[in-house]
Amino acid sequence: MADWRQVRLGMWTLAFDASGKESDPRIPCFVVAGFAGTAEGWIEFEPEWKRRLGPLPYWGTAEMGRRRSDVLKSLVEMIPRIGLRKFSCSINLALLKSVPDEIKNNFRLHAYPLCARTVATYVDLWAMKERPSIPRERIEYVFEEGDEDKDALVRTMNEDGYPTPIFRYKHDCIVRGRKHVGFTPLQAADILAWHVYQIQKEWIANPHRTKEEILNLARLPVEELENMLEMPMTITESDLEHYITMTAYVETRRRFLAAQGDAPFHIDTL
Repeated sequence: MADWRQVRLGMWTLAFDASGKESDPRIPCFVVAGFAGTAEGWIEFEPEWKRRLGPLPYWGTAEMGRRRSDVLKSLVEMIPRIGLRKFSCSINLALLKSVPDEIKNNFRLHAYPLCARTVATYVDLWAMKERPSIPRERIEYVFEEGDEDKDALVRTMNEDGYPTPIFRYKHDCIVRGRKHVGFTPLQAADILAWHVYQIQKEWIANPHRTKEEILNLARLPVEELENMLEMPMTITESDLEHYITMTAYVETRRRFLAAQGDAPFHIDTL
């Protein structure tokens, strides 16, 4: 695989990580979260990130966040310099469990592709509002390699006209005898995904608490992340119903047009 530092200059790169596990009944929610930055900016970001890691080979918030809060705070302080915007989408997994399996499978209603596709919608909105606006072909999506339902995410994004997502590892590693160059910005996305996951988990367990109380319960030193510009999203039951309805309409229309072919269009055939 080519070194990511040698390619894709001039692009806007979105680095996303996931937190949660849909197949684990003990996990209450699922999150996809990350940051937007220029490819050039991320290249400048990497050496400073590694310097702040010190002897640590890479950063993983779930394993290191509470033991090495000093390193976590140092890493978080530098994220706003490069990550110009943060994006996140979460879903209460109890909501997905309530959907019949037939509907869930037909519409690929699984947490990872659903949250990631929703995030892509908000990236589109952000890109259109920028001045000058950022065309879709100058945006690339990088997700961590190894997350669940990777193939479903690729199909969903391709069918909706988004670029094929790129999957990379968070750090340099050897997998099945092949060396992979790590995409360091995914380690920053890991921090945000874990932080949002903690917030959502506490909110599910304590629905009547204020945001400030929930942030105190999360107990991670990430104040700088809270102050970054954001387009957050939590998928609700009505959001899910709307998604199913719109997906069913698009699929029905696609099949109808395929069957219609080049024949004259007649409204009474609908």
